[in-house]
Parts: sequence; structure tokens; C-alpha cells
Amino acid sequence: MPRCAFLVEGLLWLGGVVLYERATRSRKRAGSWAMYFGVLLLTRLWILSLNGAAPQVSMVQMAIIDLIFLAIVVSWAYLVDKLRVATGQSSANAARQPSASGGLMPGPES
Repeated sequence: MPRCAFLVEGLLWLGGVVLYERATRSRKRAGSWAMYFGVLLLTRLWILSLNGAAPQVSMVQMAIIDLIFLAIVVSWAYLVDKLRVATGQSSANAARQPSASGGLMPGPES
């Protein structure tokens, strides 16, 4: 069963990374570096966590560690997202395009 969990988790992670990489492109070289560095670091931490041994710390210490880790991961994701842009048409551009009736925004039907 642990092998199945490892396979499912790994495929979901890989699929998410591939989908995000294909749906975005880097504005600068730093966008690619930041994304792949974070992906490799998170993958490494996930693999290290598979040994199953729980850390020998109190629940309060674990909560603090988790909050710090969460803050770092959210900050990393925010940075990567700012350094990358969607490859498809953005919703802001779609809203500015004229509709069939000639208006910028589709209005209520009369």
C-alpha cells in the first residue's frame, strides 16, 4: 500500500508541475530558476519524509515549524507566480475585446 500511495502522490505532483509549466512562461530567467529550485527542494523534502519516522519534537514545536514552512512555501509560490505569465489569453484581455454587438462588455439581453 505505501508503494501505491508513493506512486499516486508522485504522479499528482509531477502532473501539477507539468501542467503549471505548460500553462505559464517565465518573464525572466529568474522565473524559471525560482520555479525549478522550489520544485526540486519540495520534491527532495517529500522523498526524505517517506521514511515514516516522526520528528521527536513537541506539538507546539511542530506547529511552529509547520507555520514557518507554510510561510516559506506560500512566499515562494507568490514569487514564482509573479515571475511567470499565463501562456493563454488572459481574462483581462478577453474582457476588453469587443463583443458581437460592438460593446466592450456583453450586456443584458433586451
